Amino acid sequence: MMHPTEAIAALRANLASLPEKDQDFANSLLTSASGRGLTEKQRYWVTKLAARATGQETAPPKVELNFDGVVALFRTAAQHLKFPKVRLQLEDGRPVCLAVAGPNSRKPGTVNVTDGGPYQNNVWYGRVDPVCGQWQPSDRADEATQTAVAALLTQLAADPAGVASRHGKLTGNCCFCDRTLTDERSTDVGYGPVCAAHFGLPWGGDFDPARADALLNGNVGVDPVRRRSRKPRHRPADSDYAGDGVDRRYEDQCAEQTGFSFGGWINR
Repeated sequence: MMHPTEAIAALRANLASLPEKDQDFANSLLTSASGRGLTEKQRYWVTKLAARATGQETAPPKVELNFDGVVALFRTAAQHLKFPKVRLQLEDGRPVCLAVAGPNSRKPGTVNVTDGGPYQNNVWYGRVDPVCGQWQPSDRADEATQTAVAALLTQLAADPAGVASRHGKLTGNCCFCDRTLTDERSTDVGYGPVCAAHFGLPWGGDFDPARADALLNGNVGVDPVRRRSRKPRHRPADSDYAGDGVDRRYEDQCAEQTGFSFGGWINR
C-alpha cells in the first residue's frame, strides 16, 4: 500500500486515468490535501483512488458461503419479529451485527453485516446474497477485517446454534435480543428460551419452544409450561413495543403463564 504522500502524487499525476465518475471526487480530495489536510477516511480514499488510477487496485476476495442455515434463522424469526438481528463479535472484540435489508433498501432481502451502529454512522462490513450465498465485502474494509468477518460468517452458516451458544457463554448476552443472560439454564445454553422459540433453535430442559411460540403469537390458551402467581406487569401504552419488533404485552403473558421473561427465567 502506498504512503499517503506517494498516493497524493500518484493520484495527481494519473488523474485522467480514473473513470469519469471518480474524477470529481479525486479532485476534491486533492484540493483538501493542498489545503487543510486530509482526514483518515480521506487518506484511505486517496490511496485507493491512486491504486485504481495506476492499475494497482486489487479486487477484494470473493468467499462462497453456504448461507442457508442463517437464512433459515431469519425466515423463522421473521414470523415473530419485525426486525430480527444476530449480534456477534470478531476475535478482537469488534461487534458484528447481521440484519436483513428491508424492501426499500438498495439490495432488499440481502443480509447486511455491520458493527451494529446506527444507520449512516456504522461500519459496513459487507452483505451476503441469500440466493447464491456469495459474500460481498465492503471495499472500505482492510484485508484482515474481510478475512475475519468471512471466517465468522462461515462458522455461523455451518452451525448457527453453536455460534449463538458460544457468543452467549463468552459475553453473557444473548446474541439475538442482546439481553443479559441471568438464569443458569440460559447461561448454560448461551441464549434465552424465548429467543430459542423465535429463531427455531433447541433450548433444552423442560422448556417447550412450541408452547412459548404460541404464547408469543397470542394463543394464550395453550397449557402453561410452568405456573406462577403474580400480577401482570403494566407499562404505558407507548412502551408496549420496544423497537425490536417484540410485543411486550405478549412478553407479560409469557412471564405470567410460563414463569420466564425475555431476560431469562424469573427468579422466585
